[in-house]
Amino acid sequence: MLKEKKNEELRKYVLDNFKTFNGAISRVFENTCILKPEVSLLLELYEAEKRGNLLSASCVGLDAEIPQTTSIRHIRHLENRGWIMRIDSKNDRRIQFLRITPSAMLDVENALIS
Repeated sequence: MLKEKKNEELRKYVLDNFKTFNGAISRVFENTCILKPEVSLLLELYEAEKRGNLLSASCVGLDAEIPQTTSIRHIRHLENRGWIMRIDSKNDRRIQFLRITPSAMLDVENALIS
């Protein structure tokens, strides 16, 4: 139990600092995002999953300032790789949510603590 808590704290620390570092470097080089868009999208979906939230396909990537057309292309790629999945809204057929798959979730967690 203690090891799991330490790993969780380490993941949060790495992720928070990684995002801060990405933002700082991006501002210095006047670029919106230095991470590959697919990495930014996966990290955003990872965080949403940890909080128990679903992100709509039209909104994912906005945090990282990824243009929507770029997000759409990379969402399709991540979906084809089996790293994310789409979930239809129960209330509105026009809305789809994105969710990181359990195996991708585990891969991200392992990467954050390695």
